[in-house]
Amino acid sequence: MPQVKFDSTVSAGNLLSILSMVVGLTAGYVTLRNSQEAQALAIERLENEGRAREARLRAAEMTQAGQASDLRSISATLQKIDGKLDRLSLDR
Repeated sequence: MPQVKFDSTVSAGNLLSILSMVVGLTAGYVTLRNSQEAQALAIERLENEGRAREARLRAAEMTQAGQASDLRSISATLQKIDGKLDRLSLDR
């Protein structure tokens, strides 16, 4: 089996390898960072849309509750009118 020898010299190939690793790691980090920022913006936009949707839903529920109350009031008024008409027709 051949002996592994280490010498203390640094060649141009070693420097190029180290430089390419640093460039690759930096590019990977920048890409990851940009992706995280884009995802954070997308999450914020979705949260804002969700809050706006909830507000519209609450407003619609309030409107619907008000309409239901109005319909009950109209129904009660119509029942009173029917009662009065029945009494008038019985009195004749």
